[in-house]
Amino acid sequence: MKNNLFFVFIFSFILFCGFFQTETIFADSINWCRITKENTYLYNTTNLSQENNVLFKLPTSYFAIIIEDADSFYKVSYKAKVGYVLKENVTRVYSAPTTPFPVDITFKANDITSIAILDTPSVNGKCLGSVLNGSYAEFYGETTGDEAIENLGNTWFYMSYTQNGEQILGYVYAPLTSNLTPIKENLEQVSITPVSAVPKQIILSPELLDSNNLLIIGALCLVGLILFFAILFPIKKLKHKQNNRVIKVPTDDKDLDF
Repeated sequence: MKNNLFFVFIFSFILFCGFFQTETIFADSINWCRITKENTYLYNTTNLSQENNVLFKLPTSYFAIIIEDADSFYKVSYKAKVGYVLKENVTRVYSAPTTPFPVDITFKANDITSIAILDTPSVNGKCLGSVLNGSYAEFYGETTGDEAIENLGNTWFYMSYTQNGEQILGYVYAPLTSNLTPIKENLEQVSITPVSAVPKQIILSPELLDSNNLLIIGALCLVGLILFFAILFPIKKLKHKQNNRVIKVPTDDKDLDF
């Protein structure tokens, strides 16, 4: 009887799971940090004394993807560039931002023919390509370097430019550009509380939305109940008989059968 009850339980459980599903919703698997301090730079390495280690300044209020923890730094990805940021200059967040990076921030090349794209903000840098006169490139950030032209300053732009179908990341001398798009503050609200997962949610299976299947479910449940009570009551009846059974004890020689 116990085995029969076990199979009835298994049958009911399978019936329930077939039409009701549980789903665990996890927090976003990508780790993000928000640039919260002014003059936060992206570095090539964690050695701040290394020459040409500064890549460019990151825009405050925007985000970077955390790749790994590196002591007092985070190794991060900002757009298509990977580098390091000081932990003290960013705040780790636990929900994915809708707009992690500034959108459509560009500048125009103003030189007579083209502007050279260099691998460092220096006149001695390696030439990676060029931005044609009148063309627009995507702005990543700015940094300081050589004063390439006397009295025009030492500001350089780190940028992305597509040339012959290939993306080029590098530096251009800022005084040779114009029409840089202003970067607005990112006011997006994100979670700063670590959350690994939220409680399971019960989700109705799509089959439950079909009225025909509702009739089938009801019939199966009824069969299950009938089987349950059909097995349960005989057990109770048997136990009642066993509990109320009278055992006759011999009281004299006549009751003894030799």
